[in-house]
Amino acid sequence: MFGVDIYKLTAMHYVEDNLPWEIRSIFSPSDEVNRIYPPEQWMIETGHPPVKAWYTIQNTAVEKGLTRQGFIGSCKVMSFKIWDVVSICERELKRDPFGLYGLTKEKR
Repeated sequence: MFGVDIYKLTAMHYVEDNLPWEIRSIFSPSDEVNRIYPPEQWMIETGHPPVKAWYTIQNTAVEKGLTRQGFIGSCKVMSFKIWDVVSICERELKRDPFGLYGLTKEKR
């Protein structure tokens, strides 16, 4: 990954089928947004859970030594085996999806 962080890793979407509806609904755009950007033409997310879960996944991958980071010139670079990182996300979505997004039992 050149000049970006894990939030630009589209491969993470492959395991989002493990994301419960209650969490998916947080990202759902309003009717007003859907009028401007029809869902059949655009993929829009608008909500923000308390925790940016993908950064938790990124931090876990870094802590486990699964990433290599450095610079090429002034451009920050991060490399890793995609499945190593995506499988962390898949595992956490199956284990505790609400906790991953910082949602407590009361907010579920």
